[in-house]
Amino acid sequence: PVSGSNNGLIEPKKLPNPVRESKTHQELHRELLFSHRRLLPEHKPELQKVLETRRFKQLKQQQESQRPLTDLEEELRKRHRKLEQGLSKQAVKGLRPSGAGAEQTSSSGAQALGQGGAQTITAQALGCRG
Repeated sequence: PVSGSNNGLIEPKKLPNPVRESKTHQELHRELLFSHRRLLPEHKPELQKVLETRRFKQLKQQQESQRPLTDLEEELRKRHRKLEQGLSKQAVKGLRPSGAGAEQTSSSGAQALGQGGAQTITAQALGCRG
């Protein structure tokens, strides 16, 4: 536009910014303003988030402890108790398999279970946990 007050000079015009004029940018800006004003759940303070997650975990644990055990869970607990009792009896009596027996057990276990099986079976035979 030509202005009469500038003695025939053309006034500079601000160049359009294609990013700001795009609809996606405008929608994003509008959403950011909206969320900033209302503090949506994603924008809660860190302490409040931590306290809510802790409260949720505690409620979940209470609900799980109050529900009855399934048949599978009961059977697994029985077997676990028997295994612990057997290990504690071996520890009390001081029974340990002889060197040859332990080697046979560990070597057959290594063949059946692979490389790490020997350590597991030897540890179980000695009454160790791990």
